Amino acid sequence: MSILKRLMTDLNSNIKLGVLYDIGCTLPKFFQARGLLTDHLPRMKFATAVFHSYVHDWPCQLQYNPRYNVGWGLTDGEGLERLWSYLSPLVSPLRYATRNHRINVIAHRSQFHNMLGIENLVMSLKRKFIHAVTTKAHSESVVHKLMCQPNPHESGQCFTKRFFRAQWERQRTFEINRNETDRKKKEEQAQYWERGEALKSLAESFLLELSNPTPDPDPTHTFVMLEEIKDLRKLQNEEAEKLGLFFKGAGAERNLVKEKKLGLLWSAKTALYKCAVQIQGELQPLRDCKSRGERLGTVLKEKVFEALGRRKKTVQGVLKLFCDRRTDYIRNYAPDQLNKPENKEITYEEFRNLQLDDPFWNDGFLCLSKDPWAVDPAVRTGIHALLRLDRANEELEQLSNELQQCLWWGVNHRNQLKQRIDQCIFGTLDSDLSTALINTFGSVSFEVRKIVSDALESAQTEHENLLLTWHTVVEEILVLGVVSRNDLPKEWITLVEFLKTYKVTNIDETGVDLLLEATVLNNQDTDGESGNEQENDRDTEHVVPDNDDD
Repeated sequence: MSILKRLMTDLNSNIKLGVLYDIGCTLPKFFQARGLLTDHLPRMKFATAVFHSYVHDWPCQLQYNPRYNVGWGLTDGEGLERLWSYLSPLVSPLRYATRNHRINVIAHRSQFHNMLGIENLVMSLKRKFIHAVTTKAHSESVVHKLMCQPNPHESGQCFTKRFFRAQWERQRTFEINRNETDRKKKEEQAQYWERGEALKSLAESFLLELSNPTPDPDPTHTFVMLEEIKDLRKLQNEEAEKLGLFFKGAGAERNLVKEKKLGLLWSAKTALYKCAVQIQGELQPLRDCKSRGERLGTVLKEKVFEALGRRKKTVQGVLKLFCDRRTDYIRNYAPDQLNKPENKEITYEEFRNLQLDDPFWNDGFLCLSKDPWAVDPAVRTGIHALLRLDRANEELEQLSNELQQCLWWGVNHRNQLKQRIDQCIFGTLDSDLSTALINTFGSVSFEVRKIVSDALESAQTEHENLLLTWHTVVEEILVLGVVSRNDLPKEWITLVEFLKTYKVTNIDETGVDLLLEATVLNNQDTDGESGNEQENDRDTEHVVPDNDDD
C-alpha cells in the first residue's frame, strides 16, 4: 500500500495506474472496506497477475484476468517474481552471513541488475515487439479464417468480429451474474455424486472379493455389509438431489441420470483443470527463459522434467476419467457431437501443451447455457482469438510509447551530462551543481571542477556508446514494420547521425557484450546451455554461482 501511495503522489494527477498483483481481485475490496487510498482509487485499475489468475474461479478471471480485459496488453505482472528469481542464487551463500554482508551483497547485485536492465532495455523491447507481432499474426489468421465460414446462428451471414464481441459480453454477463452461493452448492452436489461413485467402486470391489472367498467365510456378515453399502448409495443420491437443480438445463424436464452424469463430468473437468495449472506452473520457467533470452541451466531444466515425471501418472488417470465421462455423456445425450474433433480423446502430450487460456477450458455445454458461445466451439475459438488480437494491438501501442520514452531518456541524459561538463569547464555552475560539489569536496576549485568534468566525460562516452548500441537494435525494430521512423524523436535521429559521423567508438572489450550474448543465445538450443565451456569462461557472466549442492 505504501508503494501505491508513493506512486500516486508522484504521478501527475490525470494519469491512471494499472495494478497487477497476485491477488489483485481482492485489493479494491480491501481498500474500500477499510477506507484506504480513497482519493486515489478512481485512478487505479486492478488485475490479477496472469499465471495466478488461472487458479481463480472463472467469474473472477472474467473481471480480473488481464488477458480478458481491456488495457493490459500482453503484460503478465510477474516482474517481482523474475527479480526474486535473479536474486535467489544468493540464498544459499548468504545463509550464514551477517546482516550487513547480506544487505551489501543484495545491493551490489541489484545495482548490476539495474545496469544490465539499462543496457538490455531496447533489446527487451525488441523481444516484446516480436512476441506481440507473432501473437497478432496468429490471432488474425484464426479470426480471418472464421470470418470466411458461415454463421449457423445468423442465417445467411458469416462470422463477424461484432458477433464474437457480442457473444463475449453475453458470456461475461452469464458467468458474473451467477450467485456465489449457488456455485458453491453446485460444487457440493458434484462432490456428493463423486462420493456415490466411490461407494459404487467399493461395492464392486467387495463383490469381486466374494467371488474369491476365503476359508471359513461368514456369509451373513458379508451380505449385511453389502446391504449397508447399497443403503449408503441410496441416501447419497437422495441428498445430492435435495441440494438443488444445478445441473438441469433451463426449460428442460428433470432427468436425474443426466444430471448426475453431467455433474460427474463437471467434477472431472474441474480436477483436470487443477492438473493443468500444476503442469503449466512447472513449465513456466522454460517459457520465461525463452521469452527473455536467458539461460535456464541444465540443473533447473532437469528439475522441471523430474517434476513433470512425478505428476504424469496422476494426470493421466484424471485425464482418462474425464475423457471416459465425456464420451459416456455425449454418447447418451448428444450423439451427434461424438465424432466432432473437439470431443476426441486427448493424449497426455496434447494435454501438456494445452494453454490455460485455451477455449477448451470454457464450460461449453457444462454451463447449461444454450447461447452460441456455450454450444459452438468455433464461437469460443473466435472469442479467444479476438481477445488475443486486442491484447496484441494494445501491447504494440504500449511498446511504441515505451520505445519513444526510452529514446527520449537517452537523449536527455546525454544532454544533461554535456551541460554539466560545460558548466565545470567554463565555471558557470548552477546552484544545484555548486551545492553538490561543496557537500562532496568542501569547495568549488578549478581542480575539483577538472576532476568532475573528467568523470562526466567518461560517463558521457560510455553513454554515447550505449546509444549507438541501442541504435542497431532500434533499426531492427523498424524492420518489423510496427513502428515508423517518423514516430521516433527527431532529437534521437539527429543525435545518432552526429555520433555516427563524428564519434570514434571505444567500447571496452573486457565488458559484457550483451548484444552479442543475446544473439548467441538466440542461436542456441532451447535449453540455452553453451556447448563450449571455454568460451563461457572467457565471456564470464557476472552472476553469483548456483549452490554446488544443486
